Amino acid sequence: MYIKRDWSISVDEKEYMALMGDSFGRLLKNPGKLDTFQAALKEIEESIEPVACWDRFPIQKFLHDKLVLANGVRIGGGPVVSVVGGAEELIVAVCSVGSAVDRLIEEAQQARQLFKALVLNDMAAWAVDMVRQQLCLWLEGEAKE
Repeated sequence: MYIKRDWSISVDEKEYMALMGDSFGRLLKNPGKLDTFQAALKEIEESIEPVACWDRFPIQKFLHDKLVLANGVRIGGGPVVSVVGGAEELIVAVCSVGSAVDRLIEEAQQARQLFKALVLNDMAAWAVDMVRQQLCLWLEGEAKE
């Protein structure tokens, strides 16, 4: 298994606002919402510990709608073969921003700070997606070498 922790994750307020759209901007005009949003943004930035773990599995053959891996495991159903078709190996990865973020969300929920918990959860998902995107680009670069 491979583990990489040195990802560059920046939870930028303007980029997040652009992703959320005008209705979110209007929501932040409600009393206290902007302060809560900015506090959540700061807490996320201080708490994320991005990591990706993955492993490579050689593909032995394609059998109808299933992949047969070199170790005999069959994976399939749905579009697996059409998505992976022609590949020599399958890479399975897990991306995370760490458990500290989960604790922040839980603390906000327990304190009944539901807007803050929602924003923290959404930002954490966004940060995980940034890790995923960087991992894909990194793996692509590795494959080209």
